[in-house]
Amino acid sequence: ILKLGQTKLGSRDSYYPNTLDPIFGMMYELTCNIPLEKDLEIQLFDFDLITADDEIGSTVIDLENRLLSGFGARCGLSKSYCKSGPFKWRDQMTPSYLLYRYAKQKGLPPPVFDLEGDSLYYNGETFKLQSFESAPPTYKHLGPKKERLALYILNTQGLVPEHVETRTLHSNSQPGIDQGKIQMWVDIFPKMLGPPGPQVNISPRKPKR
Repeated sequence: ILKLGQTKLGSRDSYYPNTLDPIFGMMYELTCNIPLEKDLEIQLFDFDLITADDEIGSTVIDLENRLLSGFGARCGLSKSYCKSGPFKWRDQMTPSYLLYRYAKQKGLPPPVFDLEGDSLYYNGETFKLQSFESAPPTYKHLGPKKERLALYILNTQGLVPEHVETRTLHSNSQPGIDQGKIQMWVDIFPKMLGPPGPQVNISPRKPKR
């Protein structure tokens, strides 16, 4: 069950029987007004046919803290910039614009790219794309040189990378005792920046007959 402000999502019909390690593979999309609705609570329950379901535990994420973080916790950085394909860029802003914003946040001059987009002057140093790509890439879904180079630099700045979180579940009935773990991640996309990239399909793969 997901709770955010007055919104509550989730269904007991999607339970997984006879397992202590279920793979849910679900994606939920919620709209909220931060900071009025900032605490996202995720609850897990033990399904029971006869009596009420018992809460296993829950975890709470402060969305305002992530949105205002100076480390890009709103949407983790991927390792590569793809304009299409299964790993298409999800953020609303391109890597070059993210780098421009980061430089401004740090009080640095804006990054300067050459006309080809394969060289960049940033924070007193010159960076070349060939330093990060030893050979011309063959993956057809990669984006332009400028964005790829900007992303390589962003990934050296100590910003939050794209990753799956492992969060501990806690219960009020047994405070201080670990009730299990849940693996998940949260992306935050401000509406003022336009629509985000495509959703990531994390549904479990089904065996072929």
